[in-house]
Amino acid sequence: MELGDSSTTWGPLALFCARLKRIQLASGVSQASLAGAAYLRKSQMSDILNGKIKRLPDWDVIIAVIRTCFDYAEGKGRPMPPELRDEEDWRRRYSDLEHDLDTVARPRTRREVNTTDFRCFGFLGFL
Repeated sequence: MELGDSSTTWGPLALFCARLKRIQLASGVSQASLAGAAYLRKSQMSDILNGKIKRLPDWDVIIAVIRTCFDYAEGKGRPMPPELRDEEDWRRRYSDLEHDLDTVARPRTRREVNTTDFRCFGFLGFL
């Protein structure tokens, strides 16, 4: 996991982090407890929950956060929002995000480059 700077990231990764923050707040568990469960430093957990990361954490980290939140909420008798309770939904969202981020990060080959990408630069004659 690569930490970002002090500014929050935008896009699908930030939305996923915001969803993790929602489950943490709904459960009432502390960031320190989540960090311990995921074997991270408190600052790393804070960066994840606040969307200050550039790379998606490993699934092991995410599932540790989710299960810790579930267990804590259950132990305290706190109701969890229905849209945050489904572990399979979290896994699907993670896989989709992982795929999307891989697709964006993958360099395109010359054949994949759309010629309209270069029209504004007048490079069409060189392709």
